[in-house]
Amino acid sequence: MDVFVNYKQEILLKDSGGKNHIAIAKFDTGADNCSIDEALAKKLKLDGNIVGEAEIINANGSDDRPIIEIEIILKDREDISIKTYATLADRSNLDTPLLIGRNALQQEEGEEIRFFVDPNVEKVARQLKNIAEQIKKS
Repeated sequence: MDVFVNYKQEILLKDSGGKNHIAIAKFDTGADNCSIDEALAKKLKLDGNIVGEAEIINANGSDDRPIIEIEIILKDREDISIKTYATLADRSNLDTPLLIGRNALQQEEGEEIRFFVDPNVEKVARQLKNIAEQIKKS
């Protein structure tokens, strides 16, 4: 089954008691791993179940982060649930509290779901509008 997701979209995230909470996630095929904001993980009581630690290397250098297990459900496709691992990070300065990386999007061999991430259509529309306005002015 092919599943299309937006670059950024609302998802359901299960808390430690199994209750669903709405969150905004960024689906990033360029990111190896999922990452969840520490404050959100704490609010949902997910931060107490650390299953490991990972060294994360990014543009700012590297750091060791705790890893937790999370379950994500696509809000518009509640029949699709993704159980995966996410690192805890301070994402308070970023535009989404949850980053969904390739570890969640790439399924194991034999699984029947293939994820496709649509580009940010809103950004492209804004760029086209700006170009059209510049053409009108010239």
